[in-house]
Amino acid sequence: MVNSGLEDEVSNLLAGEEISVSFKGNLFRCCRYGVWYFVMVEMPIGVIDLSAWLYNNSEMLSHNEQVLSHHDKVYYCVLQKKIDIALIYEKFIKYIECN
Repeated sequence: MVNSGLEDEVSNLLAGEEISVSFKGNLFRCCRYGVWYFVMVEMPIGVIDLSAWLYNNSEMLSHNEQVLSHHDKVYYCVLQKKIDIALIYEKFIKYIECN
């Protein structure tokens, strides 16, 4: 579980505010939109590998998850009502191990 200080820092964001938090060596960008939190973290795969990853693994993604590319980088993105960086990290690790 993420320490309560980090959870408080992220959950206290106001609408439209963004914060970057480091968790287990990965940088998570968190932004709040109303009651939703949008979190993204860069995946260590190239854009050229994205179509293969999506073809082989997209069925694992839940309704609130996406894998997107932007400026030659690939990001794992999640939309949550209650922020849980530890859970996002677990899923992120599972998805990059599929590569």
